[in-house]
Amino acid sequence: MNSPKQGIFQRIRGFLFKLLNKEFLIFLFFLALSSIFWLAMTMNDTLEKEVSIPIIVTNVPKDVYITNAKDSTNLIDTLRVNLSDKGYTIASYLYGHGLAPIYLNYENIKNSGGHVEFSTSELKRLLRGQLDNSTVIVSMKPEKLDVYYSHDKKEIDVKFYGRIKAADNYFITDTIVEPTTVTLFANSETRSLYSEVQTEFASFTGLSETITRAVKLKPVSGSRLEPDVVNVTVMVDMLQDQQMKVTVTAVNVPAGFRLITYPPKVEVKYVVASKKAGMVKESDFRVSTDFLTIGDSPKCKLKVTCTNPNVKSFSLREDSVRCVKEQRTAN
Repeated sequence: MNSPKQGIFQRIRGFLFKLLNKEFLIFLFFLALSSIFWLAMTMNDTLEKEVSIPIIVTNVPKDVYITNAKDSTNLIDTLRVNLSDKGYTIASYLYGHGLAPIYLNYENIKNSGGHVEFSTSELKRLLRGQLDNSTVIVSMKPEKLDVYYSHDKKEIDVKFYGRIKAADNYFITDTIVEPTTVTLFANSETRSLYSEVQTEFASFTGLSETITRAVKLKPVSGSRLEPDVVNVTVMVDMLQDQQMKVTVTAVNVPAGFRLITYPPKVEVKYVVASKKAGMVKESDFRVSTDFLTIGDSPKCKLKVTCTNPNVKSFSLREDSVRCVKEQRTAN
């Protein structure tokens, strides 16, 4: 059973709760009312907003390519238009029925040149049919629109354009671009100018492992490339120091003579990527000495060359050896 003191406390608490709750509801009512008045005044003011409107070419035959289309729907561009009008009208453009794309019928714009240009006035005329009479077009970007189309296409090569550098003690073994060719949709004049297309500049430095990156192709004005993005794979391997014994070969030896070197083989030091180390053979190196340059010296200078592209650097441990000229006896 509650004590008299507890009963009084509960009645006081209930009264205060009802009072506060009533004041809070009154506050919410006036807040909502003021918001409605503010919104009504704002909607009646003149506002300026940017609206985006797609421009699409329709009724394009299967044997015609809209070469500057941005996607398979033949979307040419998107107009960014600043419109000025009463707030409620602008709101209807943004949040109501909105503005439909501008459709250009291919049958109405085709010509023999493969290029149609729409001026600002023409774009405004195309847009005006969707706007209220009170709406003012303040500005428009782009200010003109080009439509390029072609009946033909061409396969062209892709070349990587950029900077590639491995980290210390690593080596770039290969750079692979996939796909190696792309399709160029363009008029005959543009097609004749291009046999290849470069990627946009890309920089890959400090590489210590193989990477694959998507890189965009440089756009060709008035044309379309499919695909317009390629994968660039940079293969990286660690460098290894190796050595190998190679036979010394004498050159320019006159008939009736021979040159004997001590030792007959010398050590060649070289650097190679670890995955390519097993592809290096003694026959890839040539260590030679020129008989005509020895004179009376007991030593002969050595020269080394290498034909294996996997070897990145090479040198001799000793740049000379002892040698003896020997004249052959006639039989």
